[in-house]
Amino acid sequence: MPPTDLPSPTLPLAARAVAVALAVLASGCAHEVRDAVRPVATAPTCSGFLDEGRRCQVLVHADRMATSTSLVVVKGQRYQVQVAPGQKWCDAQRCSTPPHGDAGSAVMNLLRRFRRDDADWFTLMAAVVRDKEGRQRIGHGQPVETEPVVEVQHTGLLALYPNDVPGFYWNNRGDIVACIERLAPGAAPASPASASGAFCAP
Repeated sequence: MPPTDLPSPTLPLAARAVAVALAVLASGCAHEVRDAVRPVATAPTCSGFLDEGRRCQVLVHADRMATSTSLVVVKGQRYQVQVAPGQKWCDAQRCSTPPHGDAGSAVMNLLRRFRRDDADWFTLMAAVVRDKEGRQRIGHGQPVETEPVVEVQHTGLLALYPNDVPGFYWNNRGDIVACIERLAPGAAPASPASASGAFCAP
């Protein structure tokens, strides 16, 4: 897990016991991640500024508290985030298909109130941060599943991450390809990515 300015939560003893239990189970999802579909995206890797109507791709890591897209976004701009179907990543032994999250097991939900955002476990979240590593303390991101268009409120860098408990990202597995498109003012968002169509063309 990369360095982060996010505070380490003070978890009760019971929460630490949950962490141990999840660690024991974490190896169970490894084969599911290996078998996941990796889409073929032809757009360039995100970096710097993106022109209106253009797309770029980024690899989002499950075990990082924030993956910086390295994409500079400016207040007033709009960006759509999409994920091709068939991809998987795992929170301990429970795998999900982003951008959708998972309701979580009874054991996981003992820590529910410590999650970073009020969304299901491992929901793909988007947030604008102010440094290239995404280390700024992220308040509340937005769930890509229900809010795929990011309305930029302040200039920074776009970051993506799975919703989890700070300090528990070490037991996550997998990574996913996300496609980001800069929308022109007034432009309608594109339809959700499909398994049959081309994913993330420039």
